[in-house]
Amino acid sequence: MRLFNYIFVCFLFLTGCENKEQEARITLNQAIKAWQAEDFIGAESKFDEIDTLFGSTSTAIEAYKIRQSLEKEQHNSEAYELYLSALGKWHDDQIREAELDFNTLEQDYGDTQASLKAVITRTDLKREYRQKVEGMTEDSVKKNRGRFSRQVVRGIQNYYKQHASYPADLSVLDISAADRRYIDLCQYEPALFDYGYWLDCNAAEQTYLVSQRQQTSRQPTKRRNKDAIYKLEDFSKATKTWGSKLNPTGKVPKQGFSAYYLNTNNPGTVISKAEVKSIGINYSYSDFHDINSKDFGAYWVGKTTVDQATIKTITVSQSWAKTRLLINGAIVYEGGSDQEIQVQFEPGEYLIEVEYVNNWHTTEFSVNFLDTVKKLSLSEIGKELQKQISGKYAVYYAGVYESKSQDLGIDVNVGRIDGPMVLFLSSYSTINWNINNTHKADIKAIVYGSYSPGTRVTGDIPASALLLNSKKRLGNYRKQANCRCTGGSRFHCEGSSIMPTIKSLESLTKNKVAGFSGAYSTSAIPIPQEKIEPSFMSELERAEEEKQRARLACEKGANPDFESLLD
Repeated sequence: MRLFNYIFVCFLFLTGCENKEQEARITLNQAIKAWQAEDFIGAESKFDEIDTLFGSTSTAIEAYKIRQSLEKEQHNSEAYELYLSALGKWHDDQIREAELDFNTLEQDYGDTQASLKAVITRTDLKREYRQKVEGMTEDSVKKNRGRFSRQVVRGIQNYYKQHASYPADLSVLDISAADRRYIDLCQYEPALFDYGYWLDCNAAEQTYLVSQRQQTSRQPTKRRNKDAIYKLEDFSKATKTWGSKLNPTGKVPKQGFSAYYLNTNNPGTVISKAEVKSIGINYSYSDFHDINSKDFGAYWVGKTTVDQATIKTITVSQSWAKTRLLINGAIVYEGGSDQEIQVQFEPGEYLIEVEYVNNWHTTEFSVNFLDTVKKLSLSEIGKELQKQISGKYAVYYAGVYESKSQDLGIDVNVGRIDGPMVLFLSSYSTINWNINNTHKADIKAIVYGSYSPGTRVTGDIPASALLLNSKKRLGNYRKQANCRCTGGSRFHCEGSSIMPTIKSLESLTKNKVAGFSGAYSTSAIPIPQEKIEPSFMSELERAEEEKQRARLACEKGANPDFESLLD
């Protein structure tokens, strides 16, 4: 009898192990299919499920290897797309943007073949660029031989000897006071990488007009640890601020900020002054008070009162620019990159000052003081939604690249929606999302994420609604990918269709996506812009099929079938 019982127990154990292997194998197949469908969130969830529930099986070991292989393949694919993007931007004379892509390749994809290829390509491109610029510099020296022009040329050369770089503008040159008033009529453009410059002082030689005031150069500070919590006494004090000249009386508004807008070619003159709710600006070329974007400067000043000890996350979002942020005279940040700084404030009143100089044909800048909120991974967001929201709900998604508004705001106009809903908001740039819920939709949660720091959500939000901040963007803003066959029969797509985003959100929430809204740049967006119905999905599927046919036709040019080519 004991022997029989022992055999029976062993049989049950082996049967259980076999069943676990079968379940693990089914889950692994689901994970692979989800990955192939570009539902990466769903695939990651299935791989996690194998690791958690079936970790003791042989399938779990196989799943781990497959997962590593798929992630490596995705990593390599992203690197190659970035390489093509950098190459295209360089040939379109968007060299600064191309350099950003090359830097990202080096920092984030240094272990890929695309990164190694990029190093060689980048070296060749910069060598060709240098040869072109050196010829341009020689021509500039030959053409600027007048009395004043020679002073400017000598000034540029002396500056290079002292600093090992060419000046950003001519105002920093050591020119005699009597002749300095003519310098504003010279046309000057330094080349990238300090390879040379282009100069034309013919107008200065002929007309002798208004002077250009000397600008002081700024040295960026080291990037701070974003997880550290600082006190104001941790920062050094400024000797003086722009406020001593622009706002000598120290007057500030009761709420918001006073904004002083400048042309950095003549920074002592205020072009315009305004009272604003927040610190930020967004425009291109000369669309704001006729100030050329690359010459735009601004000074914001305001006060805030803290009633009890608190920690705020201060975000700085900028492109090609330099910023100095001061609180009670302490230099909390000075530099030219995006930044997130956690600062502890004790009860009291604080003077906020921001000094800003832009250096690009577009201006996109913001500084925000946000309550410190934990940023969640996608899996953490899924768990939080499942924990806090009972029952079914509809998912609505809105994606953009950037805001079209000068204050970086986008109005989210929620339409008539029946039943509970969860709203997902995704962007590349910093966005001030403003919820307009005039129809009183039952918003259970708002999930938001962006690549740049400082995005926030305000407006008509139910008090009971969850606000969840994602560590990264949540999806795409395009309905369909923009694809083309490039040189060498390479098929290149900018972005992807909204299909993977829809699948990922449905996998994450376990609910259906009911609406999509998307735009590259906008100041307002309706919810929904389009309803997700069978006809919508069919249109996406047809577009995907057409993309695959175009891909095959493109690749066929590089891989001809010699047997049938002439048939």
